[in-house]
Amino acid sequence: MAKTKLFGQEIEGFKDKEGEIVYKPSDVQKILEKMKKERIITLPELILALFYAQDKPIQGMILLMKEVFLMQEEFTKEEQIKVQDADFTDYLYGPYSVDVDDVINIMDEHGLIITEGRRSSNKEIFYLTKKGKELAEKAFDKLNERQKKKLRDLRKGWDQLGVEGILKLVYTKYPQYTNKSKIKKRVLYDKGIKRKRG
Repeated sequence: MAKTKLFGQEIEGFKDKEGEIVYKPSDVQKILEKMKKERIITLPELILALFYAQDKPIQGMILLMKEVFLMQEEFTKEEQIKVQDADFTDYLYGPYSVDVDDVINIMDEHGLIITEGRRSSNKEIFYLTKKGKELAEKAFDKLNERQKKKLRDLRKGWDQLGVEGILKLVYTKYPQYTNKSKIKKRVLYDKGIKRKRG
């Protein structure tokens, strides 16, 4: 038995025969009830709201990951919205969350999103399905009108930045997430951005 996180909450987990972590259903139920009582927006709801904010697909996992990161780090904090922690860590392309990756895969498996193009590349495109749009609208409706407008504007701006632009934004504002990056030098020091001395 070991302490682990589920939905951003600490919980006791067990490893089964295959090495997968499993939880007591009663413990999972308590966490879900606590999240509902405290009106915490779950990670799937957060991602669905991001998709719903603009009626267009998101191009590439890097862009999607960084938009979710900025939504959690900036939008939800500025708006004081309680959300499930996506538990971002420093990784090969900057901030990365296994939880976000898992949620995207689960949404794909359950027919909430469709992916087209070469997987794990900037050519991969993520669309909401009809079923996904219905759930995304409900998630989006958990926000008030001011928050909806702000998220629409943020998503539009992030999309316009594209992969290179959003990487520069994230790498500049959140250098603590760039230590393991294999593209840090290209992102920060190419195309006219000068290295700071000292």
